[in-house]
Amino acid sequence: MASDKPEIPVGEIAAFNKSGLKPTETDEKNPLPSSDDVKQEKCHQNLLAGVEAGAQLRHAEVKEKVVLPSAEDVKQEKNRQSLLSEVEADHDLKKVETAEKNPLPDNEAVLAEKQHMQFTSGIEGFAKDKLNRATTEEKNALPDNDAIAQEKKEVELRTGIEQFNKENMAHTDTKVKQILPDKDTIEQERRNSVTE
Repeated sequence: MASDKPEIPVGEIAAFNKSGLKPTETDEKNPLPSSDDVKQEKCHQNLLAGVEAGAQLRHAEVKEKVVLPSAEDVKQEKNRQSLLSEVEADHDLKKVETAEKNPLPDNEAVLAEKQHMQFTSGIEGFAKDKLNRATTEEKNALPDNDAIAQEKKEVELRTGIEQFNKENMAHTDTKVKQILPDKDTIEQERRNSVTE
């Protein structure tokens, strides 16, 4: 029987020159599971062993939660169904041909558009060479003699008021004259107020 293992030349390995190799550090990789992985694996194995051994399981009641639609949802669904059935049902409709109408503008609209077109064509086709050259004169209208005399009087009056000398005025005493009623007038008013 022939061996399936390849032959290793021992002589070549012994004669190999090790000085040409670079020194390297070898990292030994031994991936051990973490403590969480070990706990999870133990829990899984215990569960499988319990199922295989026929462990006693607790009875649990199952509650089915069925969400029923609200009254408004039911109403909307019925309305939708009735609309769909009405659309899908056969109807006896009359065949009608549609006539396209292109209303023509009235005479006023045609006249207004024509005037607008003439106006725009007049602006676009305006010939600038037919214009006459015009020069602008600035006129500074001077006031007439009456206006000058009136302004002069106003200026004199203002300067007279502003330069008025108060020291030239004479001192006067003001007397307040208040006439008091006499005895007869008082008696008469008293009689009038009593009678009223």
